[in-house]
Amino acid sequence: MGISSLEDVRKFEQPLRCELTDGEVAHHASEAAEKRQQWKRHTLRAKEAAKSAKIEIEGLDREISIHLQRVRDRWEYRDVPCEEWYDREAREVVIIRTDTGVATDSRPVTDEERQGRIPVATGPPAPDQDAIDRKPAGS
Repeated sequence: MGISSLEDVRKFEQPLRCELTDGEVAHHASEAAEKRQQWKRHTLRAKEAAKSAKIEIEGLDREISIHLQRVRDRWEYRDVPCEEWYDREAREVVIIRTDTGVATDSRPVTDEERQGRIPVATGPPAPDQDAIDRKPAGS
């Protein structure tokens, strides 16, 4: 090898193959098993989080669609206080919005209503046929 003196020697470490003792093998087996359990727990949590996030995202998609439809259509359905005006002479029931006084719908009086089992308001306003015609589809 031709080393002339200790001054020609440099000390360092480098990774080299080393046989493990039985204790080291047992330690690494135990660590691997623990890491596998951690991996399973994290994987399960990640799947649950992804499922939860997907549900939240779908809900947000629905809400966005609803709001955009309202922006596009410029109207929405709301619960509005109404009254039914019974006109026995015309044999008709007229639905009136109490917030605007506009007739929104009308229908024929039922047999039960004709027999007087309902309260009768006097002087119903004439139905606003234009408002009935403008009624949104599906109402």
